[in-house]
Amino acid sequence: MSRVGDNFRRVRERIDQAAVRAGREGREVSICAVTKRVGLPAIREAVEAGARILGENRVQEAGDKIPEASDLAGRVQWHLIGPLQRNKARRAVTLFDAFQAVHSVALARKLADLGREQGREIPILLEVLTSDEGTKAGLPIVEVPEAAAEVSELNGLSLQGLMTMAPFTSEEGPVRSSFAALRGLRERCGKPDWELSMGMTGDFEIAVEEGSTLVRIGTGIFG
Repeated sequence: MSRVGDNFRRVRERIDQAAVRAGREGREVSICAVTKRVGLPAIREAVEAGARILGENRVQEAGDKIPEASDLAGRVQWHLIGPLQRNKARRAVTLFDAFQAVHSVALARKLADLGREQGREIPILLEVLTSDEGTKAGLPIVEVPEAAAEVSELNGLSLQGLMTMAPFTSEEGPVRSSFAALRGLRERCGKPDWELSMGMTGDFEIAVEEGSTLVRIGTGIFG
């Protein structure tokens, strides 16, 4: 197996082990392989190793990459995991299968409009601000239940869960608290089946222990 394939397998094993520690099953957790600045040969290696969800951060880069990866159609889903400006939403919905970082009701409404135009329901996750870092986007925790209720009523969208980024720190406590907060928010919304997209290369094992169902791994797979 290739280096990328070996890395993917190791990440999968670490997820499975973290799940066991939390009394869960590893199959409850999916991997979103983050392909930002990654070339198609390495992406294809990850897909051969088992990657089925690919994540891009920017519409512009994806606009060049995804059409060139037409051989992967039907084998993978492309997720936009970075911020989306409303003026780029029309282009984005022609490229991506799902949107993990919908940070406002206004953006959700725009995507819903485009979904209705296309005659489909666009899967989204609401991005939640679970730490006090002012540089991050996302809905404050206190606003999420009301926002989720409103977004759930929009035709052209399918609200499938929540997403967050932990604070950038080497201390485990704040990271774990951030993930636990998202899990608690899902419980407060009464949606036990919602996806929880949380955890990246440096903290995904903690995220799995705290209930993540979808981890976003770039460096851990591609180097």
